[in-house]
Amino acid sequence: MGLDFYIAKSKDIVNSKKVLTEFDDFVSLHEELQEYIYTNSSIIDFEINCLMDIDPYADTLLENEKITQISKVCEYILESDFLQKYEDVDDAINIFLHLDKLCKKAISENKSLIAIGD
Repeated sequence: MGLDFYIAKSKDIVNSKKVLTEFDDFVSLHEELQEYIYTNSSIIDFEINCLMDIDPYADTLLENEKITQISKVCEYILESDFLQKYEDVDDAINIFLHLDKLCKKAISENKSLIAIGD
């Protein structure tokens, strides 16, 4: 149920599902952290559906609006105490820092993200 987020060089690469070496940067949101987010989403006073709605078993192309929403979720999670009860807080913080950075890079380069599920 993990998700890997990649910046795609072009939509054609995403659509043709070329080998992952054709992608730029990536971040892995592993299954345990996703489970923590889903299980504890009711205690968050911020809209995080943009993450929860991504199919963890499929490949999903994310465009600018969705990427911006995910970046805002990352910022919120990093500024809140939401991760404090997570088993490996430092790892989770690192993942959300990198995912936010990846989102901002995709937006600044006018590229898409692809979320690749298990």
